[in-house]
Parts: sequence; structure tokens; C-alpha cells
Amino acid sequence: MLFRLFCLGMCACLGLQPCLAQTPVDTVARQLDDQLRQLRISPLTRLVQVREALAQDLKLNRPARLPGLLRYLLTQLPLPDSVERLRPYEQWALQTATGNFAAALRTVAQPPTRNYPHWRLPPSLPPDDLYDLAAAYVARHADSLARAARATRFPAEDSAFVQVHIGLLANGRRPVSDELNEQLRAFLKRYPKSAYAYVARRFVRYEVVPSPFTLGLQSGGGPMFFGGALGRFLGTEGLYGLGLEGSWRRWQLTLNTRAGTTYAQTTYQFDGTTWTPDLYLEYAMRELLVGYRVLNFPRLRVIPYVGLASFSIRPETEHHQVAPDLDRTLRFGRPLTAGVSADFKFGLHANTPPAELNDAAGFVRLRAGWRSLAATPAPSTMGSLLYAELGAGFFLRLPDHYKK
Repeated sequence: MLFRLFCLGMCACLGLQPCLAQTPVDTVARQLDDQLRQLRISPLTRLVQVREALAQDLKLNRPARLPGLLRYLLTQLPLPDSVERLRPYEQWALQTATGNFAAALRTVAQPPTRNYPHWRLPPSLPPDDLYDLAAAYVARHADSLARAARATRFPAEDSAFVQVHIGLLANGRRPVSDELNEQLRAFLKRYPKSAYAYVARRFVRYEVVPSPFTLGLQSGGGPMFFGGALGRFLGTEGLYGLGLEGSWRRWQLTLNTRAGTTYAQTTYQFDGTTWTPDLYLEYAMRELLVGYRVLNFPRLRVIPYVGLASFSIRPETEHHQVAPDLDRTLRFGRPLTAGVSADFKFGLHANTPPAELNDAAGFVRLRAGWRSLAATPAPSTMGSLLYAELGAGFFLRLPDHYKK
């Protein structure tokens, strides 16, 4: 009798050993596999159900089954190689959420060929927001996960990246904070050739040191007025044109070309030529100006300027026939000119991503100027020129370098 009881006890112990040897992860995977096999469903449907189970447990903060579900999904679910069980970014987010940092590091160390983290789901899989749910789970448990990662013995590079990666997952899709950005920059500075550096580079914000040089283009038009003896001879018309400008810090250099039409109000004789009131005239002015921004606000710039300007008048020949003896050009001396412009800027761009290199802005410009005029072949026709303009333009500023 005692011998029989001893034999039964040994058999019971031997029968229990496989169950005792199984880990909770194995138990979850085995139970789930048994349940799914009884349903006679396709492997692809199983994939969807396991992903849904992972999403539900993450949403409800049920960590007990997460390692078993993840292991079953990655290693035990029978699927063709062409079916993607998890995208890499989902995989390393889930591995981090379950505290399997070594597996997460191995996954991250194999750079994916597609952009992280905004890949599209395969058509066969419904959108289940698995990555966002895993990231939200990490955000809720970031402190405990960070402590667990520090307690795990990793090389210094791996340990540093795990902390950064937990911060990235906890940050979600929000803009990178200054504190997290400093951690990213510190990691890239210390480990620029790391296998994990490509992840940090996608999120780091580099401080752009702008160049002191800008290049711009502007155009405008407005009325102009002749004064003195010249005003009694010429009528008032508009002034239109284009200009190029470049700046260095607050100094600005501008090259303008302006043109317009006018008419002779009275008969005018010079150098053997007589212009009558029925003659249409055209004028051209070219300016080389140097200005200094006395006000340099983010939205407003006020720039007094001085420079040299050429001014000439001749009969308009494009639409009217002109006798050869009238087709003369009247040039004016006294090239000094001065004025002031006010620029109202809009459309400023902040250059946080490294891919966007230019600082560009448009502006609306109000400009007024004056210069004295004296006709070189007829010194008696002296006067002045006053003009006002309303224009628009833009400028580009390339970065000087990036502060890393």
C-alpha cells in the first residue's frame, strides 16, 4: 500500500514539472494559441485579433498579458513572410512598454527603409493605433520604465539611448520639448556614429545661427512730382520699376531701375532740339542706394538711405513715330539722392527642422525720396524730383551654420 502511494506521488510530481517550469509568458502564449486554434480562423484573422488584444490591454493598463501576446505575435503565430506582423516602430514601442529593453535595442539597431514613425498600415490590417497606444502606455509609466532601464546593465551608449527613447515615446506626437531636445543633442554629440543615431536625428531641433547676409527682390510704383523750372516744363506721371537688394546686418544695398511716361507742358528747346506739348516723353531712373535700419523689429524695418541716381528723358518711340531730329536724350546731373523706406514684413518662417534651411519673408514697402535735377545741356532747367512708392517684395536669408 505504501509503495503504491509513493508511486502515485512520484507520477504526480513528474506530471507537474512541465507546468511549473513554464513562465507566465509561455502560459499566456500557449493559452492564446489554444483558444485561437479552436476557432478555425485564418492566420491573418488571428493577427488582427492579437493586435486588438494588445491594443485593448495597453488602453486598459493591463501589463500582465503584454509580454505573452507580443511573443506569440512575433514568434509563434504561423504567418507567411510576406505578411508584416508589426511595423518596426510598433515593435520597439511595444518592447519598451513591456520592459524588454534589450529586444527594443536590437530592433532599433536595424534601421528601417521607410520614414519613422508615419508609415501607412497594410491594406489588410485595420488601423488600430497600436503605436500611439504603446507610446501613451510608456508615457503613463515613464518613471518606472526609466528606473528599470537604469537598473539593467547595458553599455553606456545603449543605456543612454534607452533613456532618450523612453522620453521620445512618452512625448508622443507633441513638439519636442527643450529638455528632451537637449538630451537628443547630448546623445548625438557623444555618439554621432551610433546605430541608434538615425532615430535621434529625426527629432532633434538644431539651433540655426542665421547668416548676416540676405538677398531680396522688390517692385513698386507710385506718383512722382517735378519741382522748380523742370516742374513748369514737365507734367506729373507715375513711376514704376524693379529692384534688387542685399543686406549685411543692418546695412542695406539696393539697386533700382525705375521708368515712366510724362509729357511736355510747354515748348522746350535744348541743344538745337524743340519738344512740343503734343510729344509723349519717357523717363528712366537708376539708383544705387545705401541704407541703414534705424528700426529693425520682427515685423517692421525703417531704413533711411542715400545714394547716386541717374535720370534721363527722351521721346517715347515704342508707340509713336518721332522725327529723327527730336529723338534726343535729355540727361540730368546732380546724382545725389536721399529718402526713407518702411518695410512691413509678413510670412516669417522659423527654421527648426534641419531640412528647411532658408529664412524667408515677404514685405510691403512704403518709400519716399528726393533728388535735385539739372539738365546738362541747358543749365537753366533746374529743379527737383519728389516721389512716393508703394511696393512689395521678399528676401531670403541662408543659415550661417547650425549649433549642434
